[in-house]
Amino acid sequence: MGRPVTRSGVDLVFRPSALVQLLWALGDEVTRRLSEAAVDRAIDPVLDEIERDAVVRWGETGAHTARPGPGAWPQPGSGTTPRG
Repeated sequence: MGRPVTRSGVDLVFRPSALVQLLWALGDEVTRRLSEAAVDRAIDPVLDEIERDAVVRWGETGAHTARPGPGAWPQPGSGTTPRG
């Protein structure tokens, strides 16, 4: 069978503040779109920094590193990102 494979990861959850959630839930369509746009503008710089600085480490002491390749990150519209 060999050695078990261990995989680590990070799951980030971006949640708007309670006020923004209320505005979205109780507001009209324009308010909802503005709330969603504001959340996207707040998240984008964080995702950009993660994508720019992320590295994968492996080996017993994490001595080996590499940048994730193309397609390593979910794309908007895939249902796995803040934008759906």
